Amino acid sequence: MPKLEPLSIIPKQKPEIPSWVTYLFLGSLISILLLGGIYFFIANKISVEEGKKSALGRQVVELRSNQASQGLKNSAIVLSRKVEDFSHIFKEHKITSRFFDLLRASCHPKVQFTSFDFNANAGTVALIGVGQDFQVLGEQILIFKQDKNIKDVEISGINLSKEGDVSFNINFSIEPNLFLNSKYIR
Repeated sequence: MPKLEPLSIIPKQKPEIPSWVTYLFLGSLISILLLGGIYFFIANKISVEEGKKSALGRQVVELRSNQASQGLKNSAIVLSRKVEDFSHIFKEHKITSRFFDLLRASCHPKVQFTSFDFNANAGTVALIGVGQDFQVLGEQILIFKQDKNIKDVEISGINLSKEGDVSFNINFSIEPNLFLNSKYIR
């Protein structure tokens, strides 16, 4: 059996701790508390600054989206105006080449037009022509009068040449819808 020490009721004196250990302990404790305080202070500052950074980031995104949105709106307005202008121009554009189709379809084969004056804005035509005889001239006048796109046919300056040909002047007006783009006539 192991030997037991006698139990003593008399208190023993505590061993004395050297003063340098006490100073070292207190210095370490103060250093740890100081470092902990600095750590929490810096952590708090970092979280505050990150909050500010994210708020600024959201503001930048909002500003950029507003600027982009405003830029898109301005572009859309400009394009809309251009489309409206083009539509107006296209609707008002006169397709004057249809006059030549009309003239080709309305000419008598024995009539030759030597001169013409065509005003697309006023819709008037003045032709100088030569026909084989008076019957051909009458047929040409009848062709013009029967065409629904030709109005107000007037003949003047009828002359008979030595060769038997008939020269004449014809003035008439043209239906204004003939020149408009048929898809856009309202």
